[in-house]
Amino acid sequence: RSRGLGDVYKRQQSNSQEKIIQNGDSWSYFDKGYLEDNWFKKQNYENWKIGISPLGYGDRSIETKINFGSDEENKELIKYFTKKFAINDISRFKGFELKLRRDDGAIIYINGKELYRDNMPDGSVIKSTKPSEVVNSKEEKLFYTKIFDTTIFNEGINTISVQVHQYNARSSDCIFSLEIIGHTDACLLYTSPSPRD
Repeated sequence: RSRGLGDVYKRQQSNSQEKIIQNGDSWSYFDKGYLEDNWFKKQNYENWKIGISPLGYGDRSIETKINFGSDEENKELIKYFTKKFAINDISRFKGFELKLRRDDGAIIYINGKELYRDNMPDGSVIKSTKPSEVVNSKEEKLFYTKIFDTTIFNEGINTISVQVHQYNARSSDCIFSLEIIGHTDACLLYTSPSPRD
């Protein structure tokens, strides 16, 4: 079932959309403590583990179980995920849809720049930064959608990096998955934020 890190978008497709990343694809992940705040600017993730999404712990839907730390009552608050993918003809698309499943909060980076946050506070982020609110069991199963224009990606190889934050160190579960869908229908587009430095 595993798919490689270099997955291109030879995907389920229709006349107006193509899945570039989908649930069940492979991701590199780091689950052995905390990284530096600018970890998403790294270029080499060869020493990271690889697993298919959804990744996490404590939920039946998880495909890849990750480590929560050495103490079940004091779990690490952040887990890190990254993936390279190719878009070989970006001019074909009018916009991109990002669908994020997260428990509890997440920050998404594209090519070393922050793109957006979901259920996370504004401002600088450190190891102890908690999500804005706890995610309940029903919300854990949802994919939250954002639409972006084509300027967020480069022609060719891109890197997407995600850090998932837990609301508290005794959290029973952590869940992450993400999809990227390229749309060729201009009706999909609306004004959206640009990546932050």
